[in-house]
Amino acid sequence: MKLTVLYFALLALNIIGGLFGIQELTFLTKPLLMPVLIGLVWLEGAKVSFKWPLILALLFSWAGDLFLMFDRAGFFVFGLGSFLLAHLVYIIIYRKSVKTSLLKALPFIGFVGLFCFGVLWNKLSDEMTIPVYIYMLVISTMAYLASCRDVNVKSFENVLVGAVLFVISDAFIAVNEFVQPVLWPSFWVMSTYGFAQYLIVKGLLKDALGVKS
Repeated sequence: MKLTVLYFALLALNIIGGLFGIQELTFLTKPLLMPVLIGLVWLEGAKVSFKWPLILALLFSWAGDLFLMFDRAGFFVFGLGSFLLAHLVYIIIYRKSVKTSLLKALPFIGFVGLFCFGVLWNKLSDEMTIPVYIYMLVISTMAYLASCRDVNVKSFENVLVGAVLFVISDAFIAVNEFVQPVLWPSFWVMSTYGFAQYLIVKGLLKDALGVKS
């Protein structure tokens, strides 16, 4: 409970810092978000089988957070790669409880097609096109598999909402970075991202610990 309060306090301060241009506040709070979630997993998930993979996914996310704090093209690519690895680990965690469905895949296939070949079409440089398209495919696969998990309802809902929010967060980043500036980008990106990571972690822990409410 205390770590949850700390996490959302840090998230709120980060969003406030972004909205009001207080760079010191955003730089202080953003690197602390994933370590707090790792602490949550360490305390609440001590006996779950995927404890270390989940911590690994959060460590990759933490690295991505750090890289994306710097406004340079090279750091953006490293951040993209770090989050891609995090999504691959989430996919590995999900796979044990997945029952695939072509019908459930259709919205995600549609999203990838519309976003990559609509919103981002001709907006990316040659060197960024393939990495960004691969990333969008991987994160959409992560969200699709979240929709196929055969687990208790609360865990299913938390992880699926978290996965979809993660996709939305990264869509905001892509539009702001490559298409046109987004109004209040830090608010949209960090609010969706912060809730996404928290809901995925809590949802996975609820499934492993048999919590249904």
